[in-house]
Amino acid sequence: MLKSPVLALFCVAVLLLPGVLPGKEPGTGSEYAGAGMRISEHEGKVIVNCPYGGLPAERAGLEAMDVIVGVDGVSTEGLSPGDVARLVAGAPGTTVRLTVEREGEDEPLEFEVMREVVVFPDTLHPARQGDKWGYIDNVGNMFLPAVFERAGHFSEGLAHAKYEGRYGYIGKAGLFVVRAEFDDACEFSEGLGRVLEDGKYGFVDKSGKLVVELQFDYAERFSQSMAAVKLNDKWGFIDRTGKVVIEPQYENARSPTEGLTCVKVGEKWGYIDMTGKMVIKPQFDWARDFQEGLAGVEVNGKHGFVDRNGKRVIKPQYEAFLGFFSEGLACVKMGEKWGYIDKTGKTVIEPRYDDARNFSEGQAAVKVDGKWGYVDKIGLMPIQPSFGDAWSYENGLAQVEIGNRMIYIDNTGAPVWAEN
Repeated sequence: MLKSPVLALFCVAVLLLPGVLPGKEPGTGSEYAGAGMRISEHEGKVIVNCPYGGLPAERAGLEAMDVIVGVDGVSTEGLSPGDVARLVAGAPGTTVRLTVEREGEDEPLEFEVMREVVVFPDTLHPARQGDKWGYIDNVGNMFLPAVFERAGHFSEGLAHAKYEGRYGYIGKAGLFVVRAEFDDACEFSEGLGRVLEDGKYGFVDKSGKLVVELQFDYAERFSQSMAAVKLNDKWGFIDRTGKVVIEPQYENARSPTEGLTCVKVGEKWGYIDMTGKMVIKPQFDWARDFQEGLAGVEVNGKHGFVDRNGKRVIKPQYEAFLGFFSEGLACVKMGEKWGYIDKTGKTVIEPRYDDARNFSEGQAAVKVDGKWGYVDKIGLMPIQPSFGDAWSYENGLAQVEIGNRMIYIDNTGAPVWAEN
């Protein structure tokens, strides 16, 4: 874990340079036997690019920008980062002695590091430290240091991140695999990431190639191989090559889900299929995507749900809703309070919350008397209201806030990581 803002700045500087790891690049399921650090060349010297949080090098005390001058007594003079990486790698359970020079130290330092089969986390969560963002793993190690101005969630192995005012995409090693050169970016979906530059939207692939040119006034993410796009004040749909498959003609639209997509014609919303055929005629004041076979709609200020045939299976009757079902339940507002219904419209959890979010991983964030906690599917509150704000669980952790302090909790409510 980086121990100072200065080291964090050093680390981000070299994160933008090429680096070497013994064996495979980190990613889902990638592993190697080594020290758990990235090695690079910097000003003609082989350095510790960045020790990954919770792994052997970081535990032993190595820091970003340490200059590696020896490995098990062998001088690194004249060696490349790849050569040094091969010296560091070895059989799991054995040790390697690293000799490093560190700024501010008069003499070289020695560290004994136990080699491990290093498995890079399948899941990383964006975490804020002050005005910078990094990523933690599921047990709370700051795996990637807080050096980014903004950090998004990982999707399909990449996450959008902002550095020096520009957005790009990083891999789980923390390196920009798609250069930070855009005004904005969002999560990858179906192999493509939406990017914004000079007021126009397009899409890049994972190599950074702009496969759909920057040309749209707005664009939704891809879903079911199509994306809703806005051009000249009308909405239509493109495929993954950027070809227009449904001409821009709607006042508004969203990308398809479950084979249907909601579109606005004049002042009303309806649903078309993947060919553009209108299957539920425009009749709703507002409409949401299909999820779990139902879609939320608004009629005359009341909210309900329709099926794929347009039948109002749960008649519009609620003051508000979040618009879709999740894990078999939907969050709706009845009178002044929020509760939960099932797909038949039966109230499963009585309306008693001041605010609420959808279920995820068996729990939903709810607000009571100004504080957020979590309710389970039978209406019990395993995590009592104590947070200033709370979000849905994702991959085992939920983000909450106390004051302005960001915290991650596990599914019992126990803190896993907290902002300093």
